[in-house]
Amino acid sequence: MQHSAQNRQIRSGFITAICTASLLMIVTTACATSSYKIANRDKDAIELEVTPDRVKLECEYASQKNGVPYGFMILVLDDQKTVLTIAQMNTLSKEECFERLDTIARLLNAGNHIYIAGVGDIDQVRVEEKWQVSFPKHGTFNTNGRSLQFFAIANEHGSCFDAYQGSTPPCPQSGIFPLKKGTER
Repeated sequence: MQHSAQNRQIRSGFITAICTASLLMIVTTACATSSYKIANRDKDAIELEVTPDRVKLECEYASQKNGVPYGFMILVLDDQKTVLTIAQMNTLSKEECFERLDTIARLLNAGNHIYIAGVGDIDQVRVEEKWQVSFPKHGTFNTNGRSLQFFAIANEHGSCFDAYQGSTPPCPQSGIFPLKKGTER
């Protein structure tokens, strides 16, 4: 009798654990849907809304021009499984570039919806380039010849980084580019 009661209790605990794990997997899967879309557009001014798994940050050694040899880039996996390049046009020192990378990485890690503002021709024909970028949850994809000039990036919680002002309020700068309402501080 005692074994029978213990077995029922073990089975009950096991079933509860399986149900809890299944529910957790469903909730996690539902919240982790990957997305890319153009959220706002005014001619060449573009605001993308993406999930963090579609974003990769890089500091690339460009040249020893004026002692500031690094270029900062945000690489975004688009809806056609090609990579859009969003770059800051001025070069930075190695320290500035990696500080920026760390700050924006924290912004990405804290959010589920990322808003990226830039300017450029997003309707330009996609050209498969040789340069490949790996996204851990998706695979490796080629850049597409499209690029935007980086203005600002924010998450749904209001964390923001402006290409020229950093995280200093107002972010993004008023009048320069309107990111999704509610992100301006």
